[in-house]
Amino acid sequence: MSQIDYGAWCDYIVKLFAQARRPVVEVMDLACGTGNLTRELLARGYRVSGLDASPEMLEVARKKLPEVEFFQGDFLRWGLDREFDAVACIFDSLNNILVDEDMIGAFSEVSGHLRPGGIFVFDLNTVYGLKHYWNDNIRVHEGEGFFSVWQTRFIKPDKSELRISLFAEEGGAWKRLDELHIERGYTAAGTLRLLRKSSGFKEARAFHHMTLLPPGRKTGRITFTAIK
Repeated sequence: MSQIDYGAWCDYIVKLFAQARRPVVEVMDLACGTGNLTRELLARGYRVSGLDASPEMLEVARKKLPEVEFFQGDFLRWGLDREFDAVACIFDSLNNILVDEDMIGAFSEVSGHLRPGGIFVFDLNTVYGLKHYWNDNIRVHEGEGFFSVWQTRFIKPDKSELRISLFAEEGGAWKRLDELHIERGYTAAGTLRLLRKSSGFKEARAFHHMTLLPPGRKTGRITFTAIK
């Protein structure tokens, strides 16, 4: 993920936090991974916690940011008795939810952990983005001591399969790791409808990613805000 500008992404999220109906002090970084966004939010003065399903990623995050509380849980079951002023979930993490009922459940879980007037900021890859930007292709990423092969395949009508083969140098030898990810694309109208079906949100908006403009027909990634 070294090519991702988490600082600019965080600045955009902070700009969207201004829509909240309460001061944003405490933030949950949902699907925090190894804590890249967590670190940026912390540097901007927020009190930040992180939650992720992967114990291996959380181990890295805790070493990187020992002053932050990290929790293991999934989108539907946080396992926390805590509320926050804002929840952020970035980098199409929610695209891993493949059915409407689970997405509604995830939205309701977020709402249950927001204080009144709090804000939820998240992004989703669109069906158009998966079909035209991911498409059916192969990409190779190289870095110091590793290279990876990314193979994507669009599955009609709205999903994409991503296979990653990672080769990492370890102890003078090369170790191979393989992962399979499946994402579902979402539309602005469909996501806003699911937000309305979930419990707790009073208003929601959709934006062409990294802007304050409405999404268009060819928008590949949409950022949403939802206010409790």
